[in-house]
Amino acid sequence: MKICLSFDDGRDDQYFNAYKMLKNHNLIGTFHVTTGFIDGSFVNECFGNNRKPLTINQLLEMHDNGMEISSHGDKHITNYNDFHISISKLKSWGIYKTRYGFSVPNSEYTKDTIDLFKTELKDTILYIRVGRNPRCYSFVNKIRFVLYHKLHFSKAFNSFNKNNLLPFDKGHTFYSLVVRSSTRVKDLINFIDKHSLSEYNLVIMFHSIVDKSTNKWEWNKSEFKVLCDYLESKKDILVVTTLEKMCKI
Repeated sequence: MKICLSFDDGRDDQYFNAYKMLKNHNLIGTFHVTTGFIDGSFVNECFGNNRKPLTINQLLEMHDNGMEISSHGDKHITNYNDFHISISKLKSWGIYKTRYGFSVPNSEYTKDTIDLFKTELKDTILYIRVGRNPRCYSFVNKIRFVLYHKLHFSKAFNSFNKNNLLPFDKGHTFYSLVVRSSTRVKDLINFIDKHSLSEYNLVIMFHSIVDKSTNKWEWNKSEFKVLCDYLESKKDILVVTTLEKMCKI
């Protein structure tokens, strides 16, 4: 099994808590940054009250140490011109690649919009990472979602998230298992264990890694450490960046 740890937005806790812990555990991850948030030209409360952005120097350090830095838009939208602005900024900061990955902001997409986006950007974009598989929004899976996040029924977590597993040869669009503050690390590890010997890819989406979560998009640092300890110890799991998953390395 291949796993990608994917982080959205470009919040500074991703450097101090996620990146440093990954480095200490000899793991790598993919960081999709909103470039307007990084340089201060875009301000949005959705990133959390008083949440500071990564600095360019931090991004470069992460990039130089094997982390993948890719786009989450410049103004946190899925737009052709906005994507090019974000890529121009990444290149000007010294993060230069032939093609870049893109994480869809707010997980708002349809198959048609994603296909058009990939067609328009075929020479610049390498892959698109979206949110959950659309099958997760069926009536039955909405019930499973509530059963887990409100009542912590582990079976509901497994049934809901099996839709986000990807066959090894899945194309250029990746679905995600989305981690929220109510996600228990033991359930996430049990889910990975259940599928670790299969030829599936799993992209796990995070936002903030903090000492103590205060909203649904923040995950406790202590739980993230448990996950990193587990992944470092597992010999049948390969932790890769999304780019490496795409290239089947």
